[in-house]
Amino acid sequence: MIDFYTWTTPNGYKVSIMLEETGLPYEVHP
Repeated sequence: MIDFYTWTTPNGYKVSIMLEETGLPYEVHP
């Protein structure tokens, strides 16, 4: 499981899109 720490920035969106497309398990932490 990947702990994904992000904020609403363009780079944060890019990583979240990559995680969705690859199907890897992850949990978002704002």
